[in-house]
Amino acid sequence: MRRLWTVALKEARQHRWAFLSLAALLLGTLWLLLKVYQAQEESLTPLDALPPFLLLFFPLACLLSSHQLVVSEYAEQTQVFLETLPLRRWEMAAVKYLVGALVLFPVVVLSIAVGAGAAAGSEPIEDRFIGLMLVRGLVYAFFVWSFFFATAFTGRFRMVLYLGALFLLIALTAFTEFDPSEAGPIALVRPDAFAYERHEVPWEELSETLGAALALILLATFLQSFHEGSLAEELSRRMSQKEKAVILWLFLSFGIGVAYFDQQRTRAPFEFTDEHVLYSAAARLEVFYAYEESRKEAESLLRKLESSLVELRQELGWEQLPEARIGVRSSLDGRTFERAEMEENGGLLVRCDFTEPEFDSTAFEAYLVREILDEMSHGRARLEARRWAHDGFSRWWAQGGDGTEVPIRRALWATPEGISEHDLRTWDVFRERHGETVAEAVGYSGFCALERMRGRKAVLDLARELWGREPAPNDARRTFEEWRHPLAHQLEQSTGLDWDEFLGGWNRALAESRRQPAGLPRGTARVREEQGEGSGRDLVYSLKLERPLPAGTPWALVHARLGPFDEELSDADLMREEHLWPAGQPQVEGRLVGRYGRSDRIFVSIEVDSPDLGPIRLLAERRELR
Repeated sequence: MRRLWTVALKEARQHRWAFLSLAALLLGTLWLLLKVYQAQEESLTPLDALPPFLLLFFPLACLLSSHQLVVSEYAEQTQVFLETLPLRRWEMAAVKYLVGALVLFPVVVLSIAVGAGAAAGSEPIEDRFIGLMLVRGLVYAFFVWSFFFATAFTGRFRMVLYLGALFLLIALTAFTEFDPSEAGPIALVRPDAFAYERHEVPWEELSETLGAALALILLATFLQSFHEGSLAEELSRRMSQKEKAVILWLFLSFGIGVAYFDQQRTRAPFEFTDEHVLYSAAARLEVFYAYEESRKEAESLLRKLESSLVELRQELGWEQLPEARIGVRSSLDGRTFERAEMEENGGLLVRCDFTEPEFDSTAFEAYLVREILDEMSHGRARLEARRWAHDGFSRWWAQGGDGTEVPIRRALWATPEGISEHDLRTWDVFRERHGETVAEAVGYSGFCALERMRGRKAVLDLARELWGREPAPNDARRTFEEWRHPLAHQLEQSTGLDWDEFLGGWNRALAESRRQPAGLPRGTARVREEQGEGSGRDLVYSLKLERPLPAGTPWALVHARLGPFDEELSDADLMREEHLWPAGQPQVEGRLVGRYGRSDRIFVSIEVDSPDLGPIRLLAERRELR
């Protein structure tokens, strides 16, 4: 026993500064977490800070400790000195394990004590509850320290094991019903249980965790003792090029296998579970109407969409339509629609409020057709070079090609100098500048012009050329084919018009309709930044029109914080500062205080809900605040 004590003192002296620094860092981190959670209004108890501390920072401390006690010693070959001492190999491993445990486990105990002390002033803390937290925390710490201690003896393969375990856990969570938060060590300290289960002892989770920790200790003993330690010594050497290649191949094979399995597995489709649902087998369409009072509107919408979608399927030559579901959502207005994120096999789920008196069924039909084209093309219909056709055809199908006044007036408002090839090639920028509704109208005007030049058949021939293939390949073949046959080539193949002839005819059609519609908002919109408090920046926005809008007309600053990359913004990303136009005033101004700071990248737009045209943007830009 004396010799073990001597070796333990040697380890403690050798690593004392590293362990003291680590303990201080852990306790400092815990103190910061407690302060953060105490300052949050949604936090119910200061004990909420303990699970993230144990799940995130304690494993990192165990990783560093195992590297200090095991990995660095084998890398520097200093374990040779210990091998000359009259100690069994398992005794050397036990000493190192206990030295690390005597540093790490008291940190867990102290963190629970500090958390309980912080919570004691605002809630009752019973002795049984403290005991339960100690048991949960220490058994969890026993497992985590055992895991990192055992894997430290795998030397150059330890990082591979960490990544492999992480990827395997992700795969199991994604493809099976396994939930790591419900079993084993994570279940002991999960945020919804650690600070709230105050009486029930989690015997099953405790036994699973203890069993796994003991197995890891046996593994560490085996690795350290096998063939007089030659295995651990061999594993501590640097990885060869061949080993790196094999590991890379294994990870790539695992990733390919997971992707293939994910593609092949059959997911259960989404289903409405409420009884207030109407079905159309011909159009593979369902309408959820929530209340019996809304059934009449739902039936009317279903009839309109059913005939339209069945005809669309026939004209484009599809064998069947994707499953589409429409859900009523009372929080939306009659002109706002949204698509829900679904699993790959879930079909389409779109939401609208078709019970709203101002519900625009034609605009919704265009929206639904656009989403169906997107689904059938695996998202390729939204590629920028072809997206104007995606927007325009959807509206043309729902509206008809008679050049209906409101969409054409929107198009004229957005294209005072005509439409250019640059506008079509950079359609995402055009769409952001003018808004979705106006951009859709411009695309619609192009299909109206095509119908005037070549007839309805030419429009449908172009649509079949663009989206009528079934099944559309969802791989590199489609990319290569689109590169070989750009939109201009497909236009000429299907309609007999070359690109310049089509663009000229489109602009002539716009010129024939061009006029200055009465009541259209024309003017100047500006957004400037001013110094706010500290590093904050205020946005001062103004709008000056040639003629005042009717009193009460809605106008808004639309804004969003941007990430490092220029990605398309969805409606969910945008925030709005709504205002009503004052009577008789040609100019309005507003201020957004303290929302953004210096160096933030933001999107800003000034939007007016025109009585004649609907929502139009008089300014839209991305900028970095100075």
